[in-house]
Amino acid sequence: MIFRMRKNYRTYAMVAIMGICSATALATGFAMKERYHNMILFDNKYTFQLLTNQSNLGERAAELIQKEVDIACQTSLPVLSPDADHLVVSYSDITRVTQEAGGLFPFTAPIENEAFYLSHQVLISFRLSEEILPVTLGDETFLEVGTVRQPCLGYMQREMGCFYVVSDSAFKHMKEHSAILYIHNYKIADDTAFERARAAVDVLISNTDENFTARVAVDPFDNELEWVKVLHSLCIFMFLVFIVAGGCIMFMKLYNDSFEERERYLVLKKLGFSSQTLTKSIAHELVSAYVLPFVVMTVSTYFSVHALGIMMYTDLFSVYAVSTIVVMVVFALGCMFSVLVYRRNVGVEAS
Repeated sequence: MIFRMRKNYRTYAMVAIMGICSATALATGFAMKERYHNMILFDNKYTFQLLTNQSNLGERAAELIQKEVDIACQTSLPVLSPDADHLVVSYSDITRVTQEAGGLFPFTAPIENEAFYLSHQVLISFRLSEEILPVTLGDETFLEVGTVRQPCLGYMQREMGCFYVVSDSAFKHMKEHSAILYIHNYKIADDTAFERARAAVDVLISNTDENFTARVAVDPFDNELEWVKVLHSLCIFMFLVFIVAGGCIMFMKLYNDSFEERERYLVLKKLGFSSQTLTKSIAHELVSAYVLPFVVMTVSTYFSVHALGIMMYTDLFSVYAVSTIVVMVVFALGCMFSVLVYRRNVGVEAS
């Protein structure tokens, strides 16, 4: 066995690396599938969103939309614009809106000088730790103590990327010297009526007297992120290719070795070793040849999949377990065939 390890260690290393690549590719595919699903849910949190300086525009828009289709969810909240780069919402308002939409805000209320940043879903991020950074909102400085990645404000939250959540008292203080705006959100009950509802909202906006009203319309049938689904299928295909290739390489290497070992086993048979003893020796030797790369692959893959899960904000342990089981099955089948072929090639018949 030691002789075989010294002779074939390059092959073992190559098979282990291919196993690591296969399991990591499978984990990447499933992580992308989950991120794709979460990103679609994020963008489609609301069908229509209005950012306006008119507090009464929300009900007018709701009446026009309801003439075309029922509204499944409707929320509204005030926001402050302390400067040209940021928008501020209060903790109580964002908590209320999140609950009205069927969710829960993930943080407790911030203290006077703290703020939460409303971020968005990403495919992958190399920022592995949340740092407490200062952020200037108007004339005041807050500490950014948390990042919210759940869809509190849907598509507008992702595209604008400038929303911060402050305490109710800080919001009340900033309200005295900041411009106030309103965000009105609507989720329609029937996606097939999207075009009719959008036309009604566009008519309302075009007839608005004030000069500040922005509209967001999220097409539920948009396929902008379909490429992520293609990568998911490609990663599964790569997993199968890598693991089958690794198993075939190991099988062919042992198959070639069997011809070199034929004379040695003939000598052992002439010395009186029984076929049963030689069969056990062959089985132990070949099982070890498959187990060594599998153990190295299993340990290394755990760390690579764990690191991938951190970067993609996804728990991939179940994918790691499934990929390990699949690799074990492939290696077990390869080992069984290797033992049969090896024993036939060296002239050791089953007893």
